Amino acid sequence: RVGDSVTVSYRVTSSGGTPTGTVTVTDSGGATLCANTVAAGSCRGQFTTAGTRTITATYGGSSDFTGSAGAVVHTVSKAATTTAITGDSPDPSAVGQADTVAFAVTSTGGTPTGTVTVSDGAGTTCSATVATGRCTLTFGTAAAKTLTASYAGDGNFTASTSGTEPHTVTAAATTTALDSIRPEPSTVGDSVTVSYRVTSSGGTPTGTVTVTDSGGATLCSNTVAAGSCRGQITTAGTRTITATYGGSSDFTGSAGAV
Repeated sequence: RVGDSVTVSYRVTSSGGTPTGTVTVTDSGGATLCANTVAAGSCRGQFTTAGTRTITATYGGSSDFTGSAGAVVHTVSKAATTTAITGDSPDPSAVGQADTVAFAVTSTGGTPTGTVTVSDGAGTTCSATVATGRCTLTFGTAAAKTLTASYAGDGNFTASTSGTEPHTVTAAATTTALDSIRPEPSTVGDSVTVSYRVTSSGGTPTGTVTVTDSGGATLCSNTVAAGSCRGQITTAGTRTITATYGGSSDFTGSAGAV
């Protein structure tokens, strides 16, 4: 395999006696694999690329013996690899928050190249080169996740997959703002429009906003996407109007008031 220490055994013979000197072993492309004396009978070298190649042992000759060469076909297979997740930060992360996953691909055969893909098994993935060593996931839902890193392999190294890494994604924080009440001031019995916004760095919240009066009575409610609701105030006076977002599985609740 790529990276293995390979022993090449050879013999140089002659009807004229015992040759002396050096034997050089070369790869198909002419690169020297190893060299040693005729008397040693072998030498050791290492292949750095996979494939089938012709290995040639060449005796350089001496003042008393002519040179000669012999060859065999040899196959070098890909080296095995090990992939591991070495870090996961932050953990827990919130919906929409970048989570950096560090990984490493190692091999006794040398330094693998190519791409590693990290996945939560539910469609969220990121990819980067082996040399980069990390990539960033952004989760769209709050839940317990299981991460794996998969190395695709290359021409000289086999593919491999890491063990599992647990990761927790929590709901993203939100901010609720009550933008306006129209008309302002209003008169008892008027139809009042309350405009609100719910925002989050984690994405677009969904769910319901409920607008209440100072005493806790519900004035109106509607979806986050609607952005407003209409109600009627039945008593005169100055009061605090509060818009409350109830939250969802992926976003925390919040409230704003005027």
